[in-house]
Formats: sequence, structure tokens, C-alpha cells
Amino acid sequence: MNTPPETVSKLDAARRQLSTAISLFIREQDTISTHTLTAAGHQILLDLAKVRGVASLTKDSPHVRPERRAEFAAAVNEAENFFKHADRDPNKVLVFRPAQTEYLLLDAVLIYQQLSGRPFQSGLVYMVWFIAGHPDLIDLRDLPEMSSLLEKMGPPEEVERSDLVGFLETSLNIPNVDL
Repeated sequence: MNTPPETVSKLDAARRQLSTAISLFIREQDTISTHTLTAAGHQILLDLAKVRGVASLTKDSPHVRPERRAEFAAAVNEAENFFKHADRDPNKVLVFRPAQTEYLLLDAVLIYQQLSGRPFQSGLVYMVWFIAGHPDLIDLRDLPEMSSLLEKMGPPEEVERSDLVGFLETSLNIPNVDL
């Protein structure tokens, strides 16, 4: 197969990794692959965010006590590092908690929007699912695209993952949203 080369920015690479991770997540497919793609896209966004002064909810948070940051980072990065490396601990077994991916995805979707100035479609779909499960956690006042999408999908408390698959595959017709 002769696949032509692609020109891609770091932001586009992160969005594509996250879009694939969200597709796996919404379809309740492989949790390890979902987490690995999420972590890869998230790391790109973190690196870009540091340059622009954008804060992360999960990593490098100024709200974590300085003397506990290394411990916090190790806990947040444990699964990501386990899924990427085997040089230091080839016989280790991990008890993986897929719920960690949910918060990493949330952080990535929010960082992407801050960096690009607009959301991306699968990120909005993911946010609907997240808000449905955590209705008191997210303030929608600064996320007008979310309000529009929520109107199309119905009350968040009634949204199921399976309801969202179609929204991943068709245009949402929301202005200023990356695909």
C-alpha cells in the first residue's frame, strides 16, 4: 500500500487521537486502548498548554500542594506509563480503573477548546456523556456549544452512551466546531 504522507499539526494530532479515544469510549470498546490514546493526546495538549499558560485540571494543577505534586503525578500517570513501558517493571500487574480515563478525557477536551478557541465535535459528544453522569460538576455558562448540543440530545440525565454513537458519525451543524 502506498499511503501518501500527511502534514499534521500537534493540535490536529491530539484532536485525532482524542476523537478516536472518544469513539472507543462511547462504544464501550477496549479500555486500555482508549486510555492510551487519551493519554497521548492529553500529553500533546499539556505540552502546548504550558507554552500558552493554560492550566490542566489533572496534571500540573496549582491546587495540589507542592510537597505532594510528585506523588499526585505518579498516581495520575501510573496507567499511562504502565501501558507504554516495560523496561523497569516487566512483571508488574496493574489494577486499572477505567474511570481515570473519564477525567483525563474531560481535561483534554477542555484544554483543546482553550488552545484552539473552539471545541471539536466528538469532544462535545463526550461532554454530553460526562455531564449526564456528573451534572453538578460542569458550569455550562462558558460553553454555549454544549447548551446547543444538549438541546438536540435531550435532558442529560436521560442520555445513554449508545444514544451518542450517531452523534459521532454525523455533522452536528454547530458553527465553529472542529470535526
